[in-house]
Amino acid sequence: MTNKNINLPQGYRVFPRSIKNIRKIANNIRKTLDIKKPYVKIVRILDILADAGIIELEILQNDCLPSSEWGQTKLIKNSSMEKPLITLKEDVYNKADLGDGFHRFTIAHELGHAFLHIQDLKLSRSTNHIQKQEWYMDSEWQANVFAAELLADVNYIKISETIDCIADKFGITRRAAEVRFDKLFKEGVL
Repeated sequence: MTNKNINLPQGYRVFPRSIKNIRKIANNIRKTLDIKKPYVKIVRILDILADAGIIELEILQNDCLPSSEWGQTKLIKNSSMEKPLITLKEDVYNKADLGDGFHRFTIAHELGHAFLHIQDLKLSRSTNHIQKQEWYMDSEWQANVFAAELLADVNYIKISETIDCIADKFGITRRAAEVRFDKLFKEGVL
């Protein structure tokens, strides 16, 4: 018996965004942070944003989050200001800093929630994900698209490159490079 929910959106309902809209946001962040190379130093970006007070960052011992969670993002209130709090397992932070593609993607994914869903974070962990929704309104889909756009900028991908070359260039997993290439090809961007 197959699980009918496997191919359904898994996140909570958020403001609808297209791939092009998310790409534009990721490109604006790259421009603002003066990222001019294919490889994004994602841990450095995370630290810069935390040091600047744009986000709060909390690194927890690995057993302080459920085993199925690598990180989470929620909205916190400090005096009169609301901002995102990104909480990561220590392994995620450390391994991403060493270049692990999976953990680099995890951090970029959580940054996606922080940049795309600041207003929607009030609703996170709600039952909104149970309702039928389109992919472009799903928080997890949007955060994954953001992570792919931020880490693997289409402007640095050539159709002649191998999947392994793309994975190495951007510091992402082979599977993430495969998905990225396939989606860009289907979109007609490559």
